[in-house]
Amino acid sequence: MKRMAIISIVLVFLLSLGMVGFRAGLEPVDLNEQYRNATVQLQYESGGHASGVVVADNVILTAKHCVEDVTELTVLMADGTKYVATKFLEDVSDDLALIIVDMNELAIMPIHDGNIKVGDKVICIGSPLNRGFGWNTTLGSVTSTGRVVCGWWENAFIIDAFAGPGNSGGPIIINGKLAGLCVGGFARSGSCMVICEPIADLDTELVCLIR
Repeated sequence: MKRMAIISIVLVFLLSLGMVGFRAGLEPVDLNEQYRNATVQLQYESGGHASGVVVADNVILTAKHCVEDVTELTVLMADGTKYVATKFLEDVSDDLALIIVDMNELAIMPIHDGNIKVGDKVICIGSPLNRGFGWNTTLGSVTSTGRVVCGWWENAFIIDAFAGPGNSGGPIIINGKLAGLCVGGFARSGSCMVICEPIADLDTELVCLIR
């Protein structure tokens, strides 16, 4: 009886691994090759951290609240390379910002067309909880769109993938393209609701830097 229980647990575990590729429409190796190198960790002198994503040559997109009142931060790449950033461009009305930093040739995340629908499968990448959990990848679905949350996010979409403090500014990927950024969330009784800012909301003046 005990052996059967152990076998059942192992089978469930193996099936869950297989579902990573199935739910996202990708093999697990593709998650690393396509997205990991374009995702960055933002490190502050205070010891805190956030996430971001490379969207063009020398341009990183992140959440505006991650760079407000910041004059300098360190950009850590997946391969361990570090860059110092001092130039930040903030969106006027949305929780989006660009970091301009001189970097070597890097992977660039393609941009989604902005047509986000309830039920879309998502990939969430970032550094939840502490710097040691960098490039953590979770899967989920879009559960609602066009939400006004806390009076701060006016056109947010919500996903049920896990995210935590430090995921802010990290990419939310739909159909292999960057659809939004993680900007906040709520957790209760084991469930998680992640607030995402659509990339389509980026100011026109800043869009020209990533197209």
